[in-house]
Amino acid sequence: MLILMLYFYKITAFPSTNQGLITKYMGPGDRWRSSTAFSKVPTEKISLGIASYGYDWLSGGTRANVVTTLDVMQKTGHGGFTAGWDEPSRTPFVKYRDSQGRDREIWFENSAGAGHKMALVKRYRLAGFYFWRLGYEDAKFWQTVRESLLQ
Repeated sequence: MLILMLYFYKITAFPSTNQGLITKYMGPGDRWRSSTAFSKVPTEKISLGIASYGYDWLSGGTRANVVTTLDVMQKTGHGGFTAGWDEPSRTPFVKYRDSQGRDREIWFENSAGAGHKMALVKRYRLAGFYFWRLGYEDAKFWQTVRESLLQ
């Protein structure tokens, strides 16, 4: 079994801080399937690891606080947040100003993003998926898991 972690992804857009995406989406244009390692492993022996957490970054900072999806949803309900969606990675993020007036960004996984990643299992006929950091997700996340397994 080969386990492919789709989390703790570091992007080149933030080389000095590692700030940004926590996950990568493996769409049809990605080269992972044609790489030497994957071409020798049957797809039914590949399992995807999906995040169920996020990172709250001080804009331009080099360290982040781990946050739960539930924390993010509760914070965004209080206003002052700019929500966004990164289409290439199928990952949500929010930008806000903290109580000290500092700009911050939260990159996290939610049910919508996880749903896209779970669909890859069916698309590529993979062995399955697992989650990293159980207990950090919300109820909607588990609803998406149930729907994915029933399809």
